[in-house]
Amino acid sequence: MMKSTGPRRRRFFLLSLGCLAFLLTGCWDRHELEQLAFVVTMVVDRSVGNQIDLSMRIAVPSGLQASGDRGTSKQGIAQTSQMITVTARSLPEAIALAEATVERALDFRHLRVVAFGEPLAREGLLPYLDTLERYRQFRRTIYIWVAKEGSGRRLFLENAPVLEKNSSAFIDDLARTATRIGYSRMPTLHEFLNETDHPHCDSVIALIGIAPLVESERKNQGQPVPTEKYHQQLPPHPEPGGTTLAPLARSGGNPVEFLGVGLFQKGKMIDQWSGQETRLYNLLKDTYRIGLWNFDSPTAPGPISLQIRRVRPIKIGLTGSEKFPHMDIALSLEGEFVSLQSLEQYVSTERISAVESFVTAVLQEELLALIHKAQKAKADPFDLVRYLQRRMLTMQEFDALPWRERFAQATVTVSVDFKIRRTGLRIQPRLQK
Repeated sequence: MMKSTGPRRRRFFLLSLGCLAFLLTGCWDRHELEQLAFVVTMVVDRSVGNQIDLSMRIAVPSGLQASGDRGTSKQGIAQTSQMITVTARSLPEAIALAEATVERALDFRHLRVVAFGEPLAREGLLPYLDTLERYRQFRRTIYIWVAKEGSGRRLFLENAPVLEKNSSAFIDDLARTATRIGYSRMPTLHEFLNETDHPHCDSVIALIGIAPLVESERKNQGQPVPTEKYHQQLPPHPEPGGTTLAPLARSGGNPVEFLGVGLFQKGKMIDQWSGQETRLYNLLKDTYRIGLWNFDSPTAPGPISLQIRRVRPIKIGLTGSEKFPHMDIALSLEGEFVSLQSLEQYVSTERISAVESFVTAVLQEELLALIHKAQKAKADPFDLVRYLQRRMLTMQEFDALPWRERFAQATVTVSVDFKIRRTGLRIQPRLQK
């Protein structure tokens, strides 16, 4: 008579379960949300005694509205985050000291931006980017900003978004806007580090500045100044907005403005470019898509406004000798009339061609001026060397190429193929009687 195998099977099954229990992992390093302090923005400045000031905004979730993270508030960002500043010798030391003043553990996995003061940017960012690159909690998707002048902490204190009160949503909106209008460029940490490591390419970082008049209005309970006083504070012959590094002529809104970029070489800021120069940079970098442009009318007083979009990728041809190369840069753009403030009857075959020729000449002149400015600094933030890389047989040959010196000596011609394809919702402007 055969013995029953049921008890043996049960014992084997229970023994197997017991052995498997030793292989299961436990949640030994868990962190509850209620035990973490999420840092959403961070700014690093040069302090006294060769130390640094680390300023952080820590999110206060209870300050957000129950309906979501968007909306307006009199307190704005100050309601949804708290700012603390610690002075130390290094970033890790400042983080450790900051944790001694906060009742929860600091967490940087939701950090959206790191800004640097202008003095620190001119000294060099590489010692501080080393920390951001090594420490596991810093993601490479965070954005990098630089103060146009002075400290970055002042900019963060004055920051008062018009619509957003959540710092993360505010930063994401700015990044999308910068891509759309082209007056700035906001690279991520990953992009900036890749461009810094490139043997021949240089990088740019978004500049942030303050409008003095708007800053003074905030001190007066945020009330816009009367029109007469506003006009008195404007320069007598102001340059068009964005064409220089000067603050915009404006009243109301956020005192902080994002216009222009800082030019970096090997981690150091060597120059600053205006918002208009940044647009031209995006054209040469082939990151421009669409934007509104204003030009002086060629035949009558009053500006012409056009919406210009990129049609085809930029084309660059390299000829000449090895030491003295020649670059032919070709851009294809098309435009649409947005405004004819001069009321000139430009919508005809002959006159549209005259406007196209005029806009083409202006763009070619400005693009050449920016290239010559970069050549003078021996910097190639446009990554023009990428068109030479395909001619090299090996990476070692490409890395040994003295591109910056050759780029500084290169001759350049720029040709813009610009056509006006649309006139807007109206054909000819009304005749002024």
